[in-house]
Amino acid sequence: MTNPVAWPRDAHLDPAPRPRVILIEDHDIVRFGLRRLLEESGTAAVVADADLVGTALRSIETLEPDLVICDLSLPDSRGLETIGAVVA
Repeated sequence: MTNPVAWPRDAHLDPAPRPRVILIEDHDIVRFGLRRLLEESGTAAVVADADLVGTALRSIETLEPDLVICDLSLPDSRGLETIGAVVA
Protein backbone atom coordinates (compact mmCIF):
# COMPACT_ATOMS: atom_id res chain seq x y z
CA MET A 1 0.00 0.00 0.00
CA THR A 2 1.40 3.39 -0.98
CA ASN A 3 1.34 6.14 1.59
CA PRO A 4 0.28 9.39 -0.14
CA VAL A 5 1.47 11.52 2.77
CA ALA A 6 4.88 9.90 3.23
CA TRP A 7 7.75 12.13 4.23
CA PRO A 8 10.74 12.30 1.87
CA ARG A 9 13.31 9.68 2.67
CA ASP A 10 16.21 11.22 0.72
CA ALA A 11 19.05 12.39 2.95
CA HIS A 12 19.46 15.65 1.04
CA LEU A 13 15.84 16.68 1.63
CA ASP A 14 14.90 18.34 4.90
CA PRO A 15 11.28 17.40 5.62
CA ALA A 16 9.06 19.79 7.50
CA PRO A 17 8.79 18.94 11.19
CA ARG A 18 5.87 16.70 12.05
CA PRO A 19 3.09 18.35 14.01
CA ARG A 20 3.04 17.44 17.71
CA VAL A 21 -0.32 15.95 18.69
CA ILE A 22 -2.15 15.15 21.91
CA LEU A 23 -5.00 12.64 21.72
CA ILE A 24 -7.97 12.77 24.09
CA GLU A 25 -10.19 9.70 23.81
CA ASP A 26 -11.80 7.63 26.55
CA HIS A 27 -11.83 4.35 24.61
CA ASP A 28 -8.42 2.69 24.86
CA ILE A 29 -8.65 0.82 21.54
CA VAL A 30 -9.61 3.98 19.61
CA ARG A 31 -6.82 5.98 21.28
CA PHE A 32 -4.32 3.22 20.50
CA GLY A 33 -5.52 3.00 16.88
CA LEU A 34 -5.29 6.75 16.30
CA ARG A 35 -1.81 6.88 17.80
CA ARG A 36 -0.66 4.02 15.62
CA LEU A 37 -2.14 5.49 12.43
CA LEU A 38 -0.56 8.88 13.00
CA GLU A 39 2.84 7.57 13.98
CA GLU A 40 3.14 4.84 11.34
CA SER A 41 2.03 7.17 8.55
CA GLY A 42 4.69 9.67 9.59
CA THR A 43 2.19 12.51 9.51
CA ALA A 44 2.37 13.44 13.20
CA ALA A 45 4.23 12.81 16.42
CA VAL A 46 1.86 11.89 19.24
CA VAL A 47 3.45 13.45 22.32
CA ALA A 48 0.76 12.44 24.83
CA ASP A 49 -2.65 10.88 25.16
CA ALA A 50 -5.32 10.89 27.82
CA ASP A 51 -8.73 9.43 28.54
CA LEU A 52 -10.06 12.50 30.37
CA VAL A 53 -9.99 16.22 29.60
CA GLY A 54 -8.77 17.00 33.10
CA THR A 55 -5.69 14.84 32.61
CA ALA A 56 -5.08 16.14 29.09
CA LEU A 57 -5.18 19.80 30.11
CA ARG A 58 -2.01 19.40 32.16
CA SER A 59 -0.25 17.81 29.17
CA ILE A 60 -1.52 20.52 26.82
CA GLU A 61 -0.18 23.25 29.11
CA THR A 62 3.19 21.55 29.56
CA LEU A 63 3.82 20.21 26.04
CA GLU A 64 2.12 22.95 23.95
CA PRO A 65 1.10 20.66 21.07
CA ASP A 66 0.38 21.86 17.53
CA LEU A 67 -2.86 19.89 17.42
CA VAL A 68 -5.30 18.26 19.82
CA ILE A 69 -7.51 15.45 18.55
CA CYS A 70 -10.36 15.08 20.98
CA ASP A 71 -13.47 13.00 21.46
CA LEU A 72 -16.34 15.40 22.17
CA SER A 73 -18.15 12.99 24.46
CA LEU A 74 -15.96 12.23 27.46
CA PRO A 75 -16.86 11.25 31.03
CA ASP A 76 -15.62 14.57 32.45
CA SER A 77 -16.69 16.94 29.64
CA ARG A 78 -19.10 17.19 26.71
CA GLY A 79 -19.20 19.01 23.36
CA LEU A 80 -18.48 22.73 23.42
CA GLU A 81 -17.42 22.49 27.05
CA THR A 82 -14.59 20.18 25.94
CA ILE A 83 -13.50 22.49 23.13
CA GLY A 84 -13.57 25.50 25.46
CA ALA A 85 -11.42 23.75 28.05
CA VAL A 86 -8.86 22.62 25.47
CA VAL A 87 -8.63 26.04 23.80
CA ALA A 88 -8.35 27.87 27.12
